[in-house]
Amino acid sequence: MDIHFGRVIASFTRENKEDLFLAAALVILCVKDGHICLDLNDIAGKIIFRSEEGKNIIECP
Repeated sequence: MDIHFGRVIASFTRENKEDLFLAAALVILCVKDGHICLDLNDIAGKIIFRSEEGKNIIECP
């Protein structure tokens, strides 16, 4: 759900789609885990999504 939500939100803009996608997906991921805030230090440099094939990887900057 977090990846799909990120794609929907990113579709509303013409610029910075990747940044907006990542932000929206991370917020949903945190809410899904029961958190009310997103600590960027905790997720920096971590892989937040990997496809079953291991080809599509999304990593936080």
